[in-house]
This record gives sequence, C-alpha cells and structure tokens, in this order.
Amino acid sequence: MLKRIITSLVAVCVLIPVLFLSGTWVLPIAIAIVSVIAVFEMLKCMGVHKKIALTAPIYLAAVAVPLMLRGIENKVDVAKIVFIFAAAYIIYVFAAIVWSHGKLHYADGMAMFIVCAYIIAAMNSIIFVRDFGNGGKYIYLLIFLGAWMTDIFAYFVG
Repeated sequence: MLKRIITSLVAVCVLIPVLFLSGTWVLPIAIAIVSVIAVFEMLKCMGVHKKIALTAPIYLAAVAVPLMLRGIENKVDVAKIVFIFAAAYIIYVFAAIVWSHGKLHYADGMAMFIVCAYIIAAMNSIIFVRDFGNGGKYIYLLIFLGAWMTDIFAYFVG
C-alpha cells in the first residue's frame, strides 16, 4: 500500500506541471516519452523488443506523432502522414515476415502493429482533445479525472 501511495505522489508531482503547461511543447514531449515507454513494455511482453529492425520504426512513430500533432495546424495532414507511414510499415512487416524464414510469424507481426498503433493513437488522443477548439484546454482534463476517479474508487471499494 505504501509503495502505491509513494508512486502516486511522484506521478502527481510530475503530471501536474505537465497539465499546467499543456499549451506548450511540454505535453507533446511528455506524451512522446510515455508512448515510447508503453510501446516498449508491450513489445517486451510480446517478446519482440530485441528485434530492432522491426521496433525502431514504431519507436520513431511514438515520438513523431505527438510532435506532429502540436506542430502541424491541420490535423487532416497529420492523419494523412500517419496513414502513409502505417501502410508503409505494414508492407515492411510483411517483407520482414517473408524474409525471416520462420523466425517471425504473421500473427506476431500483425499483433505487434495493431497493439502499437492502438497505444500510439490512444496516447495522442489526449493532445488531439487538448487542441480541439476553445474548450479543449478544459475538456481534456476529463480524460485524467475519469481514469483517476475509477482507479481510486476501485482501489478502495473493491
């Protein structure tokens, strides 16, 4: 219990300044860092984190997408760039599967792509909501409040 409370206090001390500075480049940089960590942990769980040729483009996307969301005004342009990158990466994974001679299976390669795309999209939705119109700078806080409230009540209630 004490370890969880200490971890929560450290996380809050790091997160509060990021939330206050969310209108600057601090939020996309923080999202990029958290996205890379989340992607690495998932790839480690899948056992493919040591295959640098396959994982390096995913790490690059985890860093580039949040920075593009803040840097490029037109979100449709960001979506086009991400779609082109995703299509190119799928072709790259198919080629790696074919030339791996059985070391990488189709299901593993596609699961790796889908899971990492889900993580990157979910993390970057925070920036998208934050930059959405005039109310976005307040609405994005609901993402955090909803997660915090459900976690806190689940921890204490059952």
